Amino acid sequence: MFCFLPSGLTQEDLTLSQAKQMFSEADKNLNTLYQKAKTDLSEWEFGKLQEEQRVWLESRDERAEMAAHFNGQAEEGKEKENAEYWRALAQFTDTRAVIVEAWIKADSFTKSWEGMWIDGNGGRMAIIEGGDDTIRFRIDVVRGPTYHLGSIGGVAFAKNQTARFSTRIDDMSDETWITMVKRGKKIEVIGENTMYYHGARAYFDGDYIRVSEDLTEEERNEVENPPEY
Repeated sequence: MFCFLPSGLTQEDLTLSQAKQMFSEADKNLNTLYQKAKTDLSEWEFGKLQEEQRVWLESRDERAEMAAHFNGQAEEGKEKENAEYWRALAQFTDTRAVIVEAWIKADSFTKSWEGMWIDGNGGRMAIIEGGDDTIRFRIDVVRGPTYHLGSIGGVAFAKNQTARFSTRIDDMSDETWITMVKRGKKIEVIGENTMYYHGARAYFDGDYIRVSEDLTEEERNEVENPPEY
């Protein structure tokens, strides 16, 4: 679930009151899902989710303040008087709701790797399983209020809970590695020498959780046709 602007409005037209209402609705939805997670998950799993939730809450307001400065041109100390602050809060909260829902349904997936995975911070990873200990993947990221981009993909060799991919931008460059390690409900992505494939403030590293096992035709085409560098 993602936040949408009220009908007929652009981001620039959004009033402070409308932005606050967007956040209120997003926050209510997140709380509903969080209570469902408390009921559906084991005590140990919910404890892990609680820990993750605390970390997210600590960073959420700071990220919204940054968005108000960069995108809303808010004066320092007046971030909460800017519609962009509340719109950003709504967006982050909607994304968080998707992740909490992913915790709830994680055990319903039948495949080991395949599906769409997100990290909640602008990273999305699509994976297609092969039949010969390989997976085909693509990671796309949009990081921070300045929207630094990155994209990488190809065929990784998978064994048990780990998959590894390597490539070179050219014969003169260092080898780039992407390591994916399955840890419980998530995949930890670890990148080495990835600077050739993303902007200065972007990165591929993170903990990704699966939000869907079935990729759309467009998503599958993106995976099967990796970006050119």
